[in-house]
Amino acid sequence: MGMRGSSDREGTNGVSTRRRFLARAIVAGASIGARSARAAEKEKAPKMILTRTADKVTIRYGTRDLCGYQLTQPFGSGISVASACYFHPLSTPGGTVVTAVGPEDHRHHRGIFFGWVEMNGAQKADFWGWGEHAPTKGRQVVNKLVETSPPGFGYLRFRSVNEWQVDGVRLVGEDLRVGFGILDGVSALELTVQFSVDAPVMLARWGFGGFAIRLRKEAQIQAIGPGGVVTRTPPKHTEPDTNWPDAPWYGLHSKYPDGKETTVVVVGRHTHPPTSWHVVPGIGLINPSITGPGQVVLMPDKPLVLRYRVMAFDGAPKPALIARLGESWYHGRQ
Repeated sequence: MGMRGSSDREGTNGVSTRRRFLARAIVAGASIGARSARAAEKEKAPKMILTRTADKVTIRYGTRDLCGYQLTQPFGSGISVASACYFHPLSTPGGTVVTAVGPEDHRHHRGIFFGWVEMNGAQKADFWGWGEHAPTKGRQVVNKLVETSPPGFGYLRFRSVNEWQVDGVRLVGEDLRVGFGILDGVSALELTVQFSVDAPVMLARWGFGGFAIRLRKEAQIQAIGPGGVVTRTPPKHTEPDTNWPDAPWYGLHSKYPDGKETTVVVVGRHTHPPTSWHVVPGIGLINPSITGPGQVVLMPDKPLVLRYRVMAFDGAPKPALIARLGESWYHGRQ
């Protein structure tokens, strides 16, 4: 009896041991399978890729071109000025293009760009493209160098060195550092630019000029700010005092005829010179103007450094998301 009891216990324990082993093997196999599935899904997930040609830097996500930086003007652009060095297209993660280039109402507007309307140095120049208070002829932003960096954690970077030339002679040097990534469903374009001069250049007081983004206007467009919907009267371009007061950010919410919606937000930096905002919803313009409060003088020993984050996403405004991503950039935490 004792021997049979001992044999039974050993048999029972053996079965139990085998069952535990099989159970662990099944769990381990499921875990390995899950990891393999995740790895396979990761391999199949769209990748962000930066390509550079002689004419353009393009950032692609899967089959979509989310951001382009134009080094030279493409044929038939419709732009009324000679300068390139502008961003177009900028798209939401869903693939909706939000920027416009050479629109009929303002042929000199070119996606996302830098330009001041009246610059006084060794020569006068208008790199914005208005042409009424300084010449545009022979004034051209020209790319001299592009450097790309290895991607890191889905974030792409490149550098563009440009010259703002008057009849082929440099008036202002531009060193632009660009970063692009998708943050919480937002196409985030991050710009740090340094302007340098060899002799003083005065940027005259105008309510518009500097950094600007021009959106498509075939939509119902509503302005938003940190306080919600903005109901202020759009500023008048010849009256700087009508600009909107400074804020960490302003944006435009667009509803298109096909039913799509997009939101685009421009965020500044608390270290910028005094700024007022030239936001004109009717034409889809967002322009934080450092010349709105007064003239600005560029000096050889003190480069002007500006930082902006442009956020574009599908759908209506998301106040909590905008506040989190906007405030962190504005205060320099990102």
